[in-house]
Parts: sequence; structure tokens; C-alpha cells
Amino acid sequence: MDTQIESFDPFTAPEEDLTDCFNVRRAAIVFDNPEDPPPARDAVIGAMRVPTQELGICRYWVVRESARLVGVVQVALPPEQNSQTAMVEIMVHPDARRRGLAIGLLRACIPYILDSGRRYVVGAGLKAGGPGARWAVARGFEVTETRIMQVLTPPSVTADRWNVAGPTGYSLIRWVGSAPDERVASYAAARGSITDAPRGRTNFHDPEWNVTRVREEEKERLARGAEERVVAAFDDRTGEVVGLSILVIFPHKLEYGYQGDTVVVPAHRGHGLGRWMKSAMMLWLRDDQRHLTRVYTTTDSQNTHMINVNEAVGYRTIRAMIWVEDDVSLLKHRLEGVGLPTKQRN
Repeated sequence: MDTQIESFDPFTAPEEDLTDCFNVRRAAIVFDNPEDPPPARDAVIGAMRVPTQELGICRYWVVRESARLVGVVQVALPPEQNSQTAMVEIMVHPDARRRGLAIGLLRACIPYILDSGRRYVVGAGLKAGGPGARWAVARGFEVTETRIMQVLTPPSVTADRWNVAGPTGYSLIRWVGSAPDERVASYAAARGSITDAPRGRTNFHDPEWNVTRVREEEKERLARGAEERVVAAFDDRTGEVVGLSILVIFPHKLEYGYQGDTVVVPAHRGHGLGRWMKSAMMLWLRDDQRHLTRVYTTTDSQNTHMINVNEAVGYRTIRAMIWVEDDVSLLKHRLEGVGLPTKQRN
């Protein structure tokens, strides 16, 4: 069977190829993660064309068998603190697996990763025990972090669960898109408290938050058409933000919400601010008639406190996931001579 690997541009690709990319992802999700609803075509293509800003620059390669597109790899080059890392996601149609196509895709993108100056290759969010995780471990990748994915289905949760009284001495403020000028400095400082959350041994780092970084992120979210909602708790005595919870809705998945960081400054922990803020977020979405069918969040498996908070708000665990890493130079040497011979085209 003739096998060909080539670079791929989701902006210029013909509709037939975009449909094939969608079919590959949909089939892989149905096969590997049946607990998730199958994705819509617009959501898949939208994510390829406008990836989340945390991923930075993204490039794609596809593999064809007898001219039919059956697999795709995304290579993301995150910015700033993660400029030594390339994030790689490989998807092969279940009907085309076990023929060395994933190895071929990985091998095809290694020169680009090396040329970009990245040192580490990261595979994120692989279902623990699933085909992708087993494949990565068998290729020599090291498991560096274990997280769980939880989902909240708002239609199935009564509002009583979210009617949570706040602790004395604190108040809530909320905004869409841009932090108020008078709060942004303490908001940025509070975001920096995420660094003491459990993160395994990963070389992927959280940003160093300051006012400039916050404003840049807000502009990038707006440019990508994403809606970022923030519920923040502030100390009534000082007026400073001491806790925050972020939720993002992407334009290609308007029915889903993605819970981002929920952070409480260390000196203000133990008062129930996390549950209060997350509950307030859900009430806000309900009052604004944002009819989300699902809200997703991921949490390090060692962070039992936040997992319990999420369960109290109405989240349920749907799977465990692993993050894997490898040194790109070592990976290149291991992959040399491995996999199917391919006719590559740039």
C-alpha cells in the first residue's frame, strides 16, 4: 500500500481533506474515549485553524494510504516559559492503526522540532491505559504527570448545589474579557499562586504572571474569538484579589465550557473560596442563558482538595490521563530506522 506523509495547512487544504481530518479525529475519539460525545466538524476544523493560545504556533503533517488521509499530527510550539517544549498530538484512524503510521508521523515532524530549538517533546492528556498512552510508553516516553478529567453537565445539576454562602470578610467580583484596572495588579499576583499546585515532574511550566502578561492574554483571547469569564474573590479589608476562577468558551464549541485555573492565595486558603467561586460561575452562566451542555476541567491526581471541590460543585470524573515527555534528540535516535518507509513531501 502506497504511504505518503506531507505537511498540511488547514487554511488552504481542500474540503475533502478537511473532512478526512474530521473523520480521523471523530473515529479516534469514539474508539478511544467513548465517554465523550463525538465532536462536530466545525469544532474540529475550528480548533485546527485557531488553536488555544497556550499552544502557540501549530503546524500539521498528515499521512495518506493510497491517497486517502488516515492520520494527522499536530506540533505546537508554546511561547515564553515553555520555549524549550514542543507539544505533539498524533491521531490515526482506528482502521489504519498497527501499520507504523504513527511512528512515521512522529518521525516526520522531528526535524521541524529540532530546527525550532525545542529540547523536549510532550504528549498531553493521553487516556491512562488507552491506546495512545500504551503506544507512547512503548516508544520510550516517560510518564511525568497524571491528571484526571472531570465533567459537569449543567442541565443535570440543580441550582441549589451552587447556592453557596461566602465566608465573612470576602466579596466576589466578575468580568468578561478584561480585568478592571483597579484589580489587575492583585489579580496577576493571585494567578501566580498556581505555581505551588501539584504538577508532577513535567518540564511544562505555568506562565510568570504580571500585569503585562494578563493584558496580553486578554487581547489574544479576544483576537481568537474566545469568551473568558472570571469570578474573583477579594479581601474586604484590602480590596486585593485573593482568589480567582476562570472559564473559557471557544467560538467553535459554544455549547462547551472549559474550566481554567482556580487559584486561592496561600494566606487565604481554608475558607471555602474555591467552591464559592466555582459555584458563582455556574450561577452566572445560568443567569446569562448560556446553555452549556458540558463543562470540562482537569486536575492533577495528587490535588485531592481541588478534586473534592469539583465534586461538590457537581463535576464527576470520566477518566485518568497521563502526560509523557522525551528529550527530542534521544527520541530522534531511537526512531531512526523505525517504521514504514514513507514517501515524504514538504
